[in-house]
Amino acid sequence: MNTVRACLTFLSLLLTLGCGSAMPGGQRSTPPPGGPTGSSSVVISSVSPTSAMAGSQDFTLTIVGTGFPASPTYNKDHPGVFWQAGGTQSGVWLAIDISQCDATHVIATVPAALVQTAGTVTLQVQVYYFADDMPKSVSNLVKFVVN
Repeated sequence: MNTVRACLTFLSLLLTLGCGSAMPGGQRSTPPPGGPTGSSSVVISSVSPTSAMAGSQDFTLTIVGTGFPASPTYNKDHPGVFWQAGGTQSGVWLAIDISQCDATHVIATVPAALVQTAGTVTLQVQVYYFADDMPKSVSNLVKFVVN
């Protein structure tokens, strides 16, 4: 009986942590302060597409680089893509399809609501372990243009 109770308590805690942390680093809308110390092994080399027309529909963004988790899962290392509109301190986490991500590719969905206005956006990949608030590593910043 005690074993069953312990298992249920553990599962309840696991579900609470997992559901409350749908985005890397919890529910924050600004990048976490600081970040890992030292140089990061995560590097974005290109994004595709490199721009979008204002008013576009949802689209898939492919980020190519190095240092991404080879086999990402939400219970281990997983990437997050932070989308930050130019001139603002806040941003949003893009939805990631981890089943299509690997050590050199991160696939994210950009909702239409984020490309309604022309401007420059900054993208960054951050790698998290489970639901930690601080990323293990962060990439360089890459510009994306909404025309």
